[in-house]
Amino acid sequence: MKVKDAISSMVERLQALGDSSTLIETFVIGDTFKAAHVNLSYPGLLSVMTHPLVRLVSENGVVTIGHESACHEQKDVIWNLDRINTRAIDLVDDNYHYSWAGEGVDSYVIDTGVQTTHVEFGERAEWGDNFSGDGEDRDCNGHGTHVAGTIAGELYGVAKRTNIIAVKVLACSGSGTNAGVIAGVQYTVNQAHSRKRPSVANMSLGGGRSTPVNEAVNAAVKEGVAMVVAAGNSRADACSFSPASADLALTVASTEIAAVDSSEEQEDKRSSFSNFGACVDIAAPGSLIKAAWIDKEGIAPNHVYNVISGTSMASPHVAGVAAVLLSAQPELKPADLAARLVADANLGMVDFDCNGNEACEKTPNVLLHTNTCA
Repeated sequence: MKVKDAISSMVERLQALGDSSTLIETFVIGDTFKAAHVNLSYPGLLSVMTHPLVRLVSENGVVTIGHESACHEQKDVIWNLDRINTRAIDLVDDNYHYSWAGEGVDSYVIDTGVQTTHVEFGERAEWGDNFSGDGEDRDCNGHGTHVAGTIAGELYGVAKRTNIIAVKVLACSGSGTNAGVIAGVQYTVNQAHSRKRPSVANMSLGGGRSTPVNEAVNAAVKEGVAMVVAAGNSRADACSFSPASADLALTVASTEIAAVDSSEEQEDKRSSFSNFGACVDIAAPGSLIKAAWIDKEGIAPNHVYNVISGTSMASPHVAGVAAVLLSAQPELKPADLAARLVADANLGMVDFDCNGNEACEKTPNVLLHTNTCA
């Protein structure tokens, strides 16, 4: 029996019973593909699914031309954007290429707050909430604005179209409490669930090893939020600090470009201040990073920038690349995202300058790379 005849007969029987099902068209491609496009009621669907001639019932899905993924080029960029965009240090060309820029992704900055009026953010940055206890619903330190600028700045940022949500857990002094940090993580997860967008959070902060902080971060990852954290600046084992030692966090060490033995040759090297060890997952540029800064007078729009160093500056590079990957593949879970970041990375390129330090020798030699489209 022909497909058209079989389906027509079935639909006619249903219609005789007052059913609304209709046969729209049939398809035959050679001897191996026979199908029908049918508008089915629920009873009609059940009838078709149980018919002996029907092998598969599939929804008539929607096909589009896809999202814009043309290659964009930013010229004359700062060293850190150039470095994460090249495979080898001798291939740096002062350009930054990207196809995706964090569109549709929420990037939470768990820090000192963000001056959302900075020109680097356009209208993509918003204030979330304040858990620092200082009563100042603004960034009165600058650290969080700088971090956000590296994640999302139009000029100096990695993911130039991601949304920034400021979650303040550190006061103007740059310090806070474990309880405040945990409250900020909880807020981030709740917002991510409410907003229903792919989400990444950056935590450029740290303190002594804390089981509650680590477990809060791990819980956030299990709830679908990728958590990127700074390794710390104590020249010590990152496993001694939190949230750097959280099992499910992406912990980031800092690198710089340094001369090799006073020659003209250069290499990727661990920043002298950076923590290291088995709890580190990946390294990224963190020395002398230029990004957005606060205007202490509160003038808007803000055009102030600053150059600072730290694993706090390395971590947002990874958060930015995570946002880029999520804009291209929104379905990526945190574990898949972490695996992708490592798979795309440059391996074995960093001189960690361990000098026999046992903990340092356990540091994964993985350097952040964001795939170019050039």
